[in-house]
Amino acid sequence: MGTHDQRRVRLSINIQPELQRQVKLAAAARHLSVREYVETVLRRELSAAAAPVYEADDLDQSDPTIPERLTPAEQERGLYVLREIERIRSALAAKHDKCTPESWELLNAARDERTRDLSQAVEE
Repeated sequence: MGTHDQRRVRLSINIQPELQRQVKLAAAARHLSVREYVETVLRRELSAAAAPVYEADDLDQSDPTIPERLTPAEQERGLYVLREIERIRSALAAKHDKCTPESWELLNAARDERTRDLSQAVEE
């Protein structure tokens, strides 16, 4: 394992499909991966929650890398990227008669299998 700064842990959450679409859109519009975008938003929110309270004129606490609202151009770019992703996914599904499962489905199946194996090992 790497240094403390390089160490990562998994955080899994279940969200509504519309929220996932919005997160993907916002990340794509900013040329960030979903992980990078979510980390930045979480860091900003957590630092704002821990920061002392100032009057609005005292300090601008916004993160310049992620503006509060997307510009119309950023929104259009994000929507374009999502349409392209869906187009490619559909083309792959048509070519291979199916679409690959979502990564969370594969992870859940692997976890279930591992849990079954561990349970059987304990029982033996």
